[in-house]
Amino acid sequence: MPESLKYLRPLAITGVIGPNFPTDTKTVTTKVDEVTGEIEREVEFNAIALSYGFSIQYDLQYLQSFVKDVGLPVPFNRMIVLVEFPFETCLNRGCDGDTTGFVNPGLIWFGRYIQLGGEVQIPINDRSGENVGVLTIVHFFIDDLFPNSFGRPIFR
Repeated sequence: MPESLKYLRPLAITGVIGPNFPTDTKTVTTKVDEVTGEIEREVEFNAIALSYGFSIQYDLQYLQSFVKDVGLPVPFNRMIVLVEFPFETCLNRGCDGDTTGFVNPGLIWFGRYIQLGGEVQIPINDRSGENVGVLTIVHFFIDDLFPNSFGRPIFR
């Protein structure tokens, strides 16, 4: 990128697309009514769906290390600001074309041995739900925590 756009260098855009094939076409749940003793069966059809999405990320460590040291203090100098957009569209079995999805703004902090993150999960339509949720991650880098065991090749 030209020098005039250097602050865009820490920006990343990622994407994913893939089909979801259920192992069974339907799920049958059997319930017994406690009062009458009658057996009720619920049938839920498992549709083939297409999952897709993208994310926009801005890496503050890359900004500090490779673009310009703007003086961010700890812990901000090891953060990634991101927004994820995950979607799923149903392809058959009665829900053709129905799409669910979310907008997930959040932050990730990463150190040498651990990564911590959090996002707010905002539904995009009624099929996605009506409540805002929270996603969190705690990721340990096992190969860095135990470099002489998990962090080496199995076969030499």
